[in-house]
Amino acid sequence: MPRLRKNERIQVILQLASDVMVYDVARQFNCHRNTVFNLRQRYECFESVRDGPRIGRQRVTTVRQYIFITLSHLRKRYKTATSTGNYIGINRQTVVNRLHHNGQQLRAMRPYVGQVLNHRYRNARIRRHLRWTRAMW
Repeated sequence: MPRLRKNERIQVILQLASDVMVYDVARQFNCHRNTVFNLRQRYECFESVRDGPRIGRQRVTTVRQYIFITLSHLRKRYKTATSTGNYIGINRQTVVNRLHHNGQQLRAMRPYVGQVLNHRYRNARIRRHLRWTRAMW
């Protein structure tokens, strides 16, 4: 379930102060009753509806690095994640994660390395295979 926003938490506390049942408040804000219980308990102890600090690993990249990664891969479509990661000093997988996290679903791509078939070579190739039998294929 999504977290309650700050103004919703304040409204929950105001409704609890006006003797509305916890279950009714939870149903009104589309959250679990334990969320309302914990919010009331936190308000009684600390007199604040502020969220507590979240645990978890901090991001390796800053916001500026995130923007740099996005813009550099928008400008150069065939830039590899390894080259960007080496330039910034982070892992290749981190660059890929940041590009996927972006709303545009960018990907770090490698350019195709192979024989380029221009119009003349393509036509010659088609003519060569026109009279092939099923066994020749």
